Amino acid sequence: MKYLPTIGVVVAVLAFCCQCKGLKNAVDTAMDDALPLETVYRDINCTPHPGAPQARWIDTPADLQRLWAAQRHSPGQAQPPIPEVDFSSQGLLLIHMGRRPSGGYAIALAEPVGRVTGDTLTVAVDWISPAADRATAQMITAPCLLLKLPRGRYRTIEVTDSHGRVRAVATRPPPGP
Repeated sequence: MKYLPTIGVVVAVLAFCCQCKGLKNAVDTAMDDALPLETVYRDINCTPHPGAPQARWIDTPADLQRLWAAQRHSPGQAQPPIPEVDFSSQGLLLIHMGRRPSGGYAIALAEPVGRVTGDTLTVAVDWISPAADRATAQMITAPCLLLKLPRGRYRTIEVTDSHGRVRAVATRPPPGP
């Protein structure tokens, strides 16, 4: 009986430590669910000009080189330097708005973090369209946004607008052997 208070204290300390560890795990999980996103390129006239919105995962230097070589830049402007990416821990997400009939369209990153739920990463963007009564340049445009993000446990990437509508979806290939 003389050890009963000591055992009680030990049990209380262990219970407290388990609760703290559970809280730490919950915080770690919440932190894992938010991934930082970085805009590395944005333009209103990206090539190729897909007819419809699309998203594409880029995970090799060769894919990035092909993408960068295909981009046409305004006459008289130097091509920006190719983005630096550590493909061992990062990848790129190319989001195309698709071909548009006039100026006034654009895509911009709405939140600097993406949210992971299960195996899906959600990326929020501002899907910008000109107002119906606004005068715009009459030219074909093809806005795009290129984001750098860490690799993670997600396989599917959903691009959503400010209303929560899914505008494009990309799929990451499974990891290699």
